[in-house]
Amino acid sequence: MMYGERILARSLSAGAIPDKFGTLWQYHSRSDRHSKIACWGVLFDLMLACPLLRQHIADGTVGFGINHEMTDFVSSRRKNLDLVICTSRSEPKARKQVRFGDLAKGYDIQLADHEADDFNSLPILTRKPVGEVMVALEAKACMTAHTKAAPRLFDELSSAAQCINGSAPSAIAVGHMLVNTSATFVSSDQNKRRRSETNRVDSHDPQPQSWEKALGTARKLAVRGYATERGFDAVGVTMLDGINDGTPFIIPPVPPSLAANDSLAYERMIHRLSGLYDTRFQNR
Repeated sequence: MMYGERILARSLSAGAIPDKFGTLWQYHSRSDRHSKIACWGVLFDLMLACPLLRQHIADGTVGFGINHEMTDFVSSRRKNLDLVICTSRSEPKARKQVRFGDLAKGYDIQLADHEADDFNSLPILTRKPVGEVMVALEAKACMTAHTKAAPRLFDELSSAAQCINGSAPSAIAVGHMLVNTSATFVSSDQNKRRRSETNRVDSHDPQPQSWEKALGTARKLAVRGYATERGFDAVGVTMLDGINDGTPFIIPPVPPSLAANDSLAYERMIHRLSGLYDTRFQNR
């Protein structure tokens, strides 16, 4: 059982990002909360799926880092990655211990009771000063104006893969795209005022053409077969349906959600990550 997508939809449904007019946004284009929640869910599912990772966590040999800067030593391009699994490097001064579960509170992640039970059964993962990066995750969202956003999404995700490959070639590079399938969306960029029903500006995206455009962008991302190549090791797409007006975000049925045998399906991404972790790090 994998929980990440449902945790994402449930957590986004709660308005948690305030603007200066007092509106609590579920999704805000200037916030990275959605990507943090998405990456948190991916790592939660990976911990459940991968016994070797759980063993490394229990042994204290790996930890996590957030907003970790990686540099592509080929191009000198730098990028902050949302979340990494890593070994620890020594530091002269000890940091305050931060547990992976603490991030759930900080990001207002909403767990169902059975999800919380499964999470509490896992070994405790803690934040560590980043040494060797073993897994690096980057998440991006396309909520509205899909055609306009597609080139930017491709460039940002491609550059993330290049930075991971160029900085730590053996690291498992993960790209996760969130795509909104709703035909109507209330954008924070277009509603920079005290919002009411009479002055609300709605964006309208022709569907399914819009989400198909974003999905096509994800399918163009390079996926490598060997650590000596360039590209992501795994790419997954989560389809969401949300208006961003306070009504809940949901995971839509198939389609537009991806079938289990689709190469970009979320569960396939998690299974591939688990297999790659076993293969690359079995001797750690």
